Amino acid sequence: MREHTVAVTTTRLAGAMVVIAAVTSCASKPVAAPNAGSGSAAVRIIGYRWLLTGVSTTRGHMTVPRSFAAAIQFTADGKYLASDSLNAISGAYTSTKSGFLVHDSASTAVGYVGKNPQRLAAIAGIDAITGELDGQSSVTVTEANAPSTVLMAVPGYTLSLRRAGLAATFTSPSPTSTST
Repeated sequence: MREHTVAVTTTRLAGAMVVIAAVTSCASKPVAAPNAGSGSAAVRIIGYRWLLTGVSTTRGHMTVPRSFAAAIQFTADGKYLASDSLNAISGAYTSTKSGFLVHDSASTAVGYVGKNPQRLAAIAGIDAITGELDGQSSVTVTEANAPSTVLMAVPGYTLSLRRAGLAATFTSPSPTSTST
């Protein structure tokens, strides 16, 4: 009986792994956003998660530790999700010839009272490109070390980001029936 249970469990596990692999390979292929032209710089960033590695301003450059997990990701349906190491920021973007335009941003509102200059740089940099500072941002994207590193720039900030895997995709929730 024990041998049969192990065999069935192994078979189920192998079957589940095949299903997961099939779903992952279908769902995780980056594609261009419907509003992205073929010459758009945004096409190169869509479908990926980009980890913030540095922030440059007129005052200098600050390296951002990987442990902060400050990042931004772009989905093909024109949505983005970012983390400034403390808050989650989400919204929409529209591709432009030189990058993208961020709009309709919303954020959690956790305040940071610390003085860590790296964390402060991460927060300010991500907030600048997601429009948290002025409600909308026009971001210029250039490749630094194609295709795994990009620079995203807005007035006053240039962010260095490294590709850190595929962007997560979330399906819209299904409406539930209220009738009983």
